[in-house]
Amino acid sequence: MNIALCSKSIYSKIKGWDCIKDIYIIIAMFILVWGGYYVGNFGGFSLEKNLVLYLLGYYVLSNREVLNKLEKYWILLMSLFLASLFTLVILYYNYSYYEDCLVNFVAWIGSCALIAIAMKYLNKSSKMLDYFNKASFSIYILHQSILVTVGYYVLLYVDGLFLQVVIIMVASFIMTLCLYEIIKRIPCARALIGIK
Repeated sequence: MNIALCSKSIYSKIKGWDCIKDIYIIIAMFILVWGGYYVGNFGGFSLEKNLVLYLLGYYVLSNREVLNKLEKYWILLMSLFLASLFTLVILYYNYSYYEDCLVNFVAWIGSCALIAIAMKYLNKSSKMLDYFNKASFSIYILHQSILVTVGYYVLLYVDGLFLQVVIIMVASFIMTLCLYEIIKRIPCARALIGIK
């Protein structure tokens, strides 16, 4: 009997084989991202990596079947993301290890996990989701300026990295929403943030 046929029939009887096959495909896409990082890398910024991410997002992650598979394995993807992120943090703080492979893996698996969680929990209708769907472009326009401003002052006056990150995230989120609500009510300013 052919060994390949024998192993295929054994694997087809294993309950989780489809899961393993799908995870291998996701990891194979990571290899494209990681390989793209090294092509045309200019001081830590790779045009090819961003092109690969764009093309994967446009052609692969826009496919309904792929999104359904991501949603199906969201727990596994989130577990892989948290385990690899935890490993990266431990290696970085204990050994100053910051290798491109692991960093790109964390970014890719994290992106897939977030898409999977969004498909699972945010792909329905609610008042909050409707509000943020309408406000998303305006928030996108406003958030960077507020984030930089808040970050500048927090880094000046607050010690401790964790506290700085939390304050910057919470304060910039709240301030962005407040500014959006203010500008939304001014008729001549609405067009500046993309509201008709």
